[in-house]
Amino acid sequence: GRFLASLVVIAGGGYCGWQVPAIQMYLWEVYQDMLFRLMEGAHKMAWWSVIGLLSSSCCALQLALNALNFGCAGFNTMLGPLRPFFCALT
Repeated sequence: GRFLASLVVIAGGGYCGWQVPAIQMYLWEVYQDMLFRLMEGAHKMAWWSVIGLLSSSCCALQLALNALNFGCAGFNTMLGPLRPFFCALT
């Protein structure tokens, strides 16, 4: 009941607002600003993803080496003591 009513009000308000050019321009600018902020945030998070990948015990490089039958490369021995630090960064 209430959810459907809210959905109808929001959709109706959006449709009516989209018919007014000034509101349409404002909504378009808000949409573009939101996209820009999301893309900027994704770009900033790219480096944190790499650090998070290095902190895991099964990082991509280790999986690739295992897929090529090179076996354990000893990354856990080197990166194991640093794991809490990398986890805290991410």
